[in-house]
Amino acid sequence: MKIAVLCDAIYPYTQGGREMLHFQRATRLARRGHSVRVHTAHWWPEAEREVVRDGVVLQAITGAMTLYDARGRRSRRRSGRFGLSAFRLLWSPAFDVLDVDQYPFTHFFAARLVCSLRRRPMTATWHEVWDAATWRRRAGWLAPL
Repeated sequence: MKIAVLCDAIYPYTQGGREMLHFQRATRLARRGHSVRVHTAHWWPEAEREVVRDGVVLQAITGAMTLYDARGRRSRRRSGRFGLSAFRLLWSPAFDVLDVDQYPFTHFFAARLVCSLRRRPMTATWHEVWDAATWRRRAGWLAPL
């Protein structure tokens, strides 16, 4: 099976639970014979837009980026840039299913359109559920979206 994953950050280049989960799951699927391609930001030091790590293809769909702004919050501008970059999956190698990371959420719209046009299913890995107050605190006026 050809599995595509869309996430803005991936282990070992960014450290966190979801980054580690995506990477571990991708490498385990690759060891079982699946073709796994992670579409992410350009985190690795090599100039190439694609590298292979532990049998998993990491493909940069946007340049290197910082995830957080000066206040320590997720950068809305970087999130929006990643969301728009998800349209590049329209021209990516074929996949049987696309798994989309739930955060920062801006890429969901492009991913859904890509999957509709390519007639492929989309799943989402949801790592945490927030109440309305947390959404307001983290996303500000964009929280209702």
